[in-house]
Amino acid sequence: MRLRIALLILIGMLSIPSRAQWFVGVKLMGISIHTDQMDNKHLFLNTIGKNKRVAFHLGGALTVEYRVNNWLAFKCDQVLFRDCAGKTAGMTMFNVRYVHDFTPKDNASIGLGPFWYYRKSWKSFSGYKDDGYFKDSPNGKWQTKFVWHGGEIEYNRKLNNNLDWSTNVLPGIPVVIAVASGVRTGL
Repeated sequence: MRLRIALLILIGMLSIPSRAQWFVGVKLMGISIHTDQMDNKHLFLNTIGKNKRVAFHLGGALTVEYRVNNWLAFKCDQVLFRDCAGKTAGMTMFNVRYVHDFTPKDNASIGLGPFWYYRKSWKSFSGYKDDGYFKDSPNGKWQTKFVWHGGEIEYNRKLNNNLDWSTNVLPGIPVVIAVASGVRTGL
């Protein structure tokens, strides 16, 4: 019964007069803000402040978004980066988004949906404290975390008819807040 209701709602939303459009984006990421609850801050590279709450790391994201109408969109993100300890890491995310146009040049959206985070294992570091947050891969080389209830906030500013400046914030509370910025284009 729930599946039928969800299907009817989805069909209803998709039948709303549309301004459907595809967007593809490329973003650089490199700043993350950590809470005081982190047990392994001593492993972080390139930080500022005595508490190592702000860390810098290099990475990139490829985003694909389908805007169904004036307020509904679906988005996929694929991110690859060096994490705070210098290890290879990544994230795959899918979310359903509420979009709000503030002006003809400005819009913002809030997305909710699952994401899968993975990184090379930190267990090889001396002094690493395993807090049980990540699951180890069978071979022990990777650590992963799947989150059903992930979220993302995005702001877009139109630069010209074909290009937007786009900034994303991933509020991975209570652990981290990550920021990425770049461009996106409508197809």
